[in-house]
Amino acid sequence: MGISLKQRLLYLISLSLLICTPYRAKASIVQRVKNFLEIPEKLSTKSHWKGCPSQTVGKFVIELVNDFEKNRSLYSVDKKINEEKLLKKYFINSYKIKFSPIHNKLTFNLSCPEPLVRVSAINSEGISVSSSILSDDGELYDPTYELLLKSEKLIKGDLPTLAVSYEKLNEKNKNQISDFFISLDKKIKSLMSEMILDENGKMTLILSHKRKPTSVFFGKDNWTEKRIKLTKMIAYLIDRKGLPKTINMTNTKKVVVKF
Repeated sequence: MGISLKQRLLYLISLSLLICTPYRAKASIVQRVKNFLEIPEKLSTKSHWKGCPSQTVGKFVIELVNDFEKNRSLYSVDKKINEEKLLKKYFINSYKIKFSPIHNKLTFNLSCPEPLVRVSAINSEGISVSSSILSDDGELYDPTYELLLKSEKLIKGDLPTLAVSYEKLNEKNKNQISDFFISLDKKIKSLMSEMILDENGKMTLILSHKRKPTSVFFGKDNWTEKRIKLTKMIAYLIDRKGLPKTINMTNTKKVVVKF
């Protein structure tokens, strides 16, 4: 039912009367206004979460609905999200929540990070000390995120692995790696099985084509320039000679290829 201007004014006037009205009378007026405007008694919800695992996002929504029903406050909902770090817990990187008092309805618009690589942090003794998922927002998430996405068929196949020196797993490198991977050509992404960032900051890609590995040595700088060169090289070679065993791009002035 559409709400006319007259009805909206009546609603506001009725609410203003609450300031100087006894408690029982307030409750009566509120109920009359709700009845007049046909406001549903029961809170309803609507959620949008394309690309997110329903198992975790569903729990996130339920927690927030329960909090709102208890406190009737979006401020309280935001406070709960921040204090309990629910975004990280439920693999969500952004959210918008709106409440319509006329329809007594909560609307959730949620988005989740896109997983890029499975990260294995290696210590000085060559032992893996932590495992996580690096996403397109440059953040690390629990490895179960990949399993949830695969179980709901939101991603196909395994993510490539990033083996990185533990000392190099800082904010700067996380952002550089996520930006690099996002910018990679789709064909190269499909061929990649592993990415290595050693203690000196040198990067190596391991590609796999027809069950044969190709090592691509990027070195420690000019990754964008080298990425563009690699894209053109792979496009030219893959349907002609096939991929070489090694591609050395550490020197920006020349590329050394060995078949």
